[in-house]
Amino acid sequence: MIVKKELDLTSLMIPNSVTNITPKAFVGCENLAHVLGYEKVGGIVGGHTNGTIQRCVNKGLVEGTREGGYSAYVGGVVGYVNATRQTFLLNSASAGNVKASLGVGGLVGGISGKTLVLNGCWFSGDLTEATQDDETVGLLVGDVPSTTTVNCSNSYYKNAF
Repeated sequence: MIVKKELDLTSLMIPNSVTNITPKAFVGCENLAHVLGYEKVGGIVGGHTNGTIQRCVNKGLVEGTREGGYSAYVGGVVGYVNATRQTFLLNSASAGNVKASLGVGGLVGGISGKTLVLNGCWFSGDLTEATQDDETVGLLVGDVPSTTTVNCSNSYYKNAF
C-alpha cells in the first residue's frame, strides 16, 4: 500500500474502533503523504495494539495539530502503541518530519503496556515539539512510561552520524 495524497484527519469523526486498528501485522507499507491529525497520528498507523509492523516507510510530514489545544502521540511510523503483549517494529523507517505538542517520536509517538521491540529501524527527519516538555520527546520513541520496556537494537537517528 502506498499513500501519496495529503490526509487531513482533524475534521473526520471516526469511531475509535476504526482508528485503533489491530491486525496481526502491517508489512511493506509506504506513506508519501502529509498526514494531519490531533491524537494518535502516525505516518503508517495512528493507534496500534500488539502485533508487528515490518518493512514500512514514511516519507511524509506527520503533524499533530489542534486549533486552540494540544496534539498528542504523533510518530513518524506509529502514533501510539498499546503493547498488552510484546509488540514489534522491525526494519522500518521515517524520513519525514514530525510535529506535535507532546508525545512526539521519530518512529513512535507514545507507548503503554509491556514491551516494544525496535530492530533495524531509523529516523532521519526533524522533530518539533510545541510544549517544550522534553520528557515526552524522543528521536526514536517519544512518551515511554516507567512501567514499559523498549528493547532497541540496530536502530538509530540517521542524522546523528
